[in-house]
Amino acid sequence: PLQVPVTVPAMAQPGDFLRLSRDTSSDAWRLEVVRAGPRGGEGQGVRVGLTYLEIDEDATFRNIVKAAVAAGCFVNPKALRGVAPPLNLPGMIAIARVEEGEELFRIPARLHISASTFRDIRPELFFSVAELERLSAARRVEAALNMCLSTVLAAVAMTNSKEAQEDVQRLPPLWQLYGRACLGLRFDDHPWWRSLKELELLKSQLEPSGEAEHARMMAGDAIAIHGIISEGVSPDLLGPGGFDTGLFLQARLCLLTREFGTPHDSALVPIVDFCNHSGRPNAHQTWDLLEDAMVVKALRTIEAGEEITISYGTLSNPVLFRTYGFTLPEAEEATWTCASQASEWQELASGAAAARIGDDHPPLVEVQLDTAHITESLAKMLDSCEAGGGDSLALLRAWCRRRADALEGDAATRPMREALARARGAAGRSGCCEWWNNLSDVTSGGNKYETSLEEIAARRVKMSEYLCLLSHLEALDVVEGSTPEEQCLARAAQLRKALSSVLAAPPGSGRFGVHVAS
Repeated sequence: PLQVPVTVPAMAQPGDFLRLSRDTSSDAWRLEVVRAGPRGGEGQGVRVGLTYLEIDEDATFRNIVKAAVAAGCFVNPKALRGVAPPLNLPGMIAIARVEEGEELFRIPARLHISASTFRDIRPELFFSVAELERLSAARRVEAALNMCLSTVLAAVAMTNSKEAQEDVQRLPPLWQLYGRACLGLRFDDHPWWRSLKELELLKSQLEPSGEAEHARMMAGDAIAIHGIISEGVSPDLLGPGGFDTGLFLQARLCLLTREFGTPHDSALVPIVDFCNHSGRPNAHQTWDLLEDAMVVKALRTIEAGEEITISYGTLSNPVLFRTYGFTLPEAEEATWTCASQASEWQELASGAAAARIGDDHPPLVEVQLDTAHITESLAKMLDSCEAGGGDSLALLRAWCRRRADALEGDAATRPMREALARARGAAGRSGCCEWWNNLSDVTSGGNKYETSLEEIAARRVKMSEYLCLLSHLEALDVVEGSTPEEQCLARAAQLRKALSSVLAAPPGSGRFGVHVAS
């Protein structure tokens, strides 16, 4: 038998599989790490594994840049793939001084990985999924894009298959290299994957937050869509080697964590999506309508050795966590949010109001609260309550109070809540919100308290939810006249102003929705 000496990659963990394949054209061997999770997918008995390629990130990036420039992109030679503080994660680094306003990247829409481009490149496959009647109309394009990307990843991974390699060669060279880079991305710590691999541990860290259950629901949703496509699309279209559940999930995670909104549709934008997020970014992406391209320019001078960062949006730690799998230090968090399901609100309502909520809102529909404003989902919920003759403010207070009580019983965030109380007391008014400066001096690697990175993220998620709930409760107190404005959290001033404005209109008039629409 043929014997091939193998060095186990540093990324491998106990329980992983090592897949060895041979490239017949070059007679070279390739080693892949396949990470297998437990049976998951809402009881479907599906074995899910992640496929990783051991890649040279520097060489891969150089090849991607070369292919991008050859295809008509602009990539500033001052930008290079690398790692820099404070994130110390792979991102984009300035290797020479970048001036304010200087262009960093220009990537035409025709090279984006999107529904629009896949319609042109793989129309038969795309429309075979986009026309599946078992998928809801709202999910078909998303599922088709997910499917097409997963076949790209599968073809790139199968170097020992002549059919797969022929499939790869039909793709733009930039996409071929980008697919390899995607298979080098690690999703081991993303909550969707952790919900399949270690749900009980994830729940123990996040409860009483519902983010663990949300992650499991979304991972299960991806697996369910994979099943629908497997049953509804001809095997001849699913690509060589079959339609792998894990690669479909990986493609979904690539889209979730790396997509940009564009004038056409959501898209993966090669090279730009290597930039990490910052609450105080030094670069910004815009759209050139004449050239139909995404353009990134420096917002200020970026010194050599400094990381090039962009903003993914004004996002809270719970939203960053559920989408990207990371959180920010409390001082950098842009807003505070808390999510729930409509069934929780219906449970607290009664009579005709509960019935109306049930009619207007499917049980699993999400209701999101945000400290910055009255959200559309909250407005719809409160308008439904009033349309059924209920007291919308009483319902909002009851739901916020119940969730806040649960979080106030959480031992993991007790030091953070105590720091908040000290900060508000020391300021001589309740409005102080720089509570993070009052945390204990006990640190570990720059993080407060001896704990794991997963626990730090969980605490940040729960504290954001708590502050969001507190902000809504204080807003209710202000409009009801029991608390003066100056004693409330300063960050929630716009929320209090919005609630006061809504209450000027008569109940039952759809007043919350009218406010949001205006």
